[in-house]
Amino acid sequence: MVLGKRGRKSQYVKVVKSTEQRALKNLWRTGVLNKVQLETHYQLYGERLAKFERSGFLAIDQNSVTLKQTGINYCQKILQLENRYVPFANELVRELEQTEAYLKLSPEEQDAWKSEKQHHFEEQEKNLESSQGLKILTLNCGTRRPEKIDPLFFNLIRHMDVVLLQECNDSMMMYVEDVIRMVSCIEHKHSRSLAVFSNMPSMGGIVPSKYHFKGICYLELQSECISPLLIANVHLDSEAYIDKKCLELKEVAAWAAEEKSKGKTIVLAGDFNITYDQIHPNFKKTWQGRNYWSRDYNLALPFTFDPVVVNSTNLPVFHDPFYTHKPNLSYTYVSHKQNKFRLDYILPEINNPLGLPNKIMQYKILNTISLGFDHNAVFMEIDL
Repeated sequence: MVLGKRGRKSQYVKVVKSTEQRALKNLWRTGVLNKVQLETHYQLYGERLAKFERSGFLAIDQNSVTLKQTGINYCQKILQLENRYVPFANELVRELEQTEAYLKLSPEEQDAWKSEKQHHFEEQEKNLESSQGLKILTLNCGTRRPEKIDPLFFNLIRHMDVVLLQECNDSMMMYVEDVIRMVSCIEHKHSRSLAVFSNMPSMGGIVPSKYHFKGICYLELQSECISPLLIANVHLDSEAYIDKKCLELKEVAAWAAEEKSKGKTIVLAGDFNITYDQIHPNFKKTWQGRNYWSRDYNLALPFTFDPVVVNSTNLPVFHDPFYTHKPNLSYTYVSHKQNKFRLDYILPEINNPLGLPNKIMQYKILNTISLGFDHNAVFMEIDL
């Protein structure tokens, strides 16, 4: 009797065992495991662990193990998991302590697990649900794709009345529109796309501006209780030379002055790609030539705080509560090296029929970096 030859063993994962599914759930909920934890609790080690790495389920960096795209897709589609926790690479010790706490729980308790991030955003949602003012959020999407973004982001923006996005590609814009079921949107395509979403159809619509140096689009809100309110979405060139960026700022100011002359109240918001103050000396060389700060900006800014400049110009003057009242919240952009400085703003005009900015109810920097973006969002609520 001649026995047939046995086929070669596959180098890739064909079937995920139940204990391995539990390991994937663990990684989804806490972000990281070390090799000892994987072997001790889930019997995943050696050649089997190597197969998971080759198959794109896991990424192994020395002793730490995290999910890769195939593993993420499996957790979403097969295990039906939501609210993935994305670990911070520079806080590995703390992340593994969180994993150790998770491993001490029963399977039932593990299935009810919520990360610190999830608790934080749920609490934030409760506060937004109870608020009564006009809620505005601005965020640079960094051309991120929807599948890279934590679903908690969409839970957050459902509570907003006005959402302003910069560097928003087509797939991201379509996904946001679908998820939050907004009624109006507009996109300007120049070298970067701009998007505005509004959840307030009864108060007006979105109108493109005639200023197309980079593209300004704005939402005009009008009702019996308020005068015409323009919420403008602005995005300046991040790599422009000082002279070009100052010119862009002056054009924004000229647009604002023209609208103000018509009796309208203006709120400027978006990614201005500028800073009020010089970047911290320790980071000076890192950002040299990036043109985020210059003394010349002080002459071009339509939201200056210099009394001499304010009194010598007819341009509208805007107020930034973060800069004047909460300097520790003045950072919205974070690079991969954690060099922090301010690029994003929501700026209500100082002298206007609505009495802004005295009607600002709250203003916050929202931690959307932990949700997959490279900018933190700016949030403001106005009592109208």
